[in-house]
Parts: sequence; structure tokens; C-alpha cells
Amino acid sequence: MNKKEVTYDEIIEGLGDKLPSLPQILDDLVKTLGNLNVTLDLIEEQIRIDQSISLEILKVVNKVEFLELEEKRITSIGEAIHKLGFENVQKIIMNVSVLPFFSGTKFPPFFKVESLWKHCVGVALGSHVISEFLEYGNNDRAYACGLVHDIGKVAKINFSANAFSKELLSAKRKKMTIHEMEVERNLLQHEILGSLIAEKWAMPYELCQSIRWHHTELREDRTDLEDPDIHLLVDIVLLANSIVNKMKFGTSGHSFYRPPSQKFLKTMGLNEANLVELEEAIRRDWETKFSYLAILK
Repeated sequence: MNKKEVTYDEIIEGLGDKLPSLPQILDDLVKTLGNLNVTLDLIEEQIRIDQSISLEILKVVNKVEFLELEEKRITSIGEAIHKLGFENVQKIIMNVSVLPFFSGTKFPPFFKVESLWKHCVGVALGSHVISEFLEYGNNDRAYACGLVHDIGKVAKINFSANAFSKELLSAKRKKMTIHEMEVERNLLQHEILGSLIAEKWAMPYELCQSIRWHHTELREDRTDLEDPDIHLLVDIVLLANSIVNKMKFGTSGHSFYRPPSQKFLKTMGLNEANLVELEEAIRRDWETKFSYLAILK
């Protein structure tokens, strides 16, 4: 599948109904993340109109890690939201909204949707952890960007699982990442396709940019991107993706790990010791708080 045979627009058009619109609730949530005036009561109003999200929140709140010993089962959505808190509720909304695009795609036999979903949730959590470590100021937006960073791969699989499978196998033979394979062979790049899908979904500019550049370390190579805050957001998602790949937490299809360069780390004000610390923090948060997010329903 190269650019002479098919274009990005043709893939998006070819997906047709397979490319669902994101629910309005996610659109509203992503656009307001970090707004201190957004309250749980406002979120509750939005959630009540989406049954799938309401049901998921009730499922989660009644898990053993959230209920106190001998506490009665929670059946009220309002009580559930206040029990879980803002951070958990936002993550559940984002995951439930994005998941259908993954679970509705027929993956090749050797590349499981469960593995890619776990990877994306891991990158989302990693982005949140790194954002907090760097005091970025909008941890939940970083989570959202990490969650959807690989939607371009899902689109390529949806369009032609056979062609994508050949790319995966070729990258494995040559000990390259999928991104490196796409660039070397002039294939459609999943990060470009993903950003175009995000634009089609009318998602915020910074989310589209984080998808578009999540494999580009050098800021000067990120064409027409000047805002330092968005550059930092891209850096966060890129680093989270690298760490989660190293952890082999799920799989994004890469069989070859490429560590971040020293120049990239210096740009972020980080060192090797920080990478170890961040990896431990991601693993700790996963094991103690957020493992439920990677379960496919």
C-alpha cells in the first residue's frame, strides 16, 4: 500500500460507516479538560444521556478496588460519579468513547486488538504520569492524546488488514519500527492518517498535533507547529509511547524498540534516571489504580 496506489483521503472515504463519529460527550469533555469550572455535577448531566457510559461507570464503581469492606452495591449514577472522582470518571468516558473504533475493527490473527488497546491505554496513562511529573498543567488532556495516538493504525487495519500485516512482517524482518518502515518505503504513515481522522472528528488542534508528530523527536521537524505548550504535549506522548513500548505493555505492532535520543531527553529536561523513575511510576499507577481501563467490553 503506497501513496501511488491509495491516498489518505481515499482511506478515510473508504472506511465510510466504519469510521464512526465520536460521541458529543467526548467532544465536550476533551474541549473542557483542564477547565477548573467544570464540576462533577456538570459531567453527571452529560453522562446521564449516554447509557453505555453510565453502565460502565456503575460497573467500575462496584469493583472491589473502589468499594469499602461490606459497602453496599452502588446503583445511583450520581453516587457512582462522586465515589469515583473526577479523574477516574474522565478516563472512563474517554475510553468508552474511543473503544468502539478499536473493537469494531477486524484485526489480523497475529495482531490482537486487545494488545493494541492495552498499549494505547498504557500510553494514555504514561502521558498522564509524565505530564504530572513535568507539571505540564493539563494531565487529563495528555491522557486523551495518549489514548488516541495510534488511531491511524486502526484505520489502516480497517481499510486493509492484509496490507498492514505485510508492513508489520517486513518491519520485523528488517528490525525497524512500523513508522521507520512507513517512511523508508514511502507508505501511508499512520500518524498522518490518525491526525486527519482526528480533524474529521473535529477534535482540538493540540490533540490532532500530538497524533501527527508522536514519532518526531526534533521540534524543528514538526512543520508549522510553533506553540511551545503543544510541542511539550507532543513530547509527552512521544516519550510515553517509547516507555510503554520498552515495558512491552500490550503491543503497537513494533517488534523493535528504539529508545529516545539524548538530545530529545535534554529538550525535556530529563535524564536516564528520570526514565527509570517514570517507568516505575507508570507501572505502579497501573497496578494500583487503572488496570480496569484496558479491559475490552
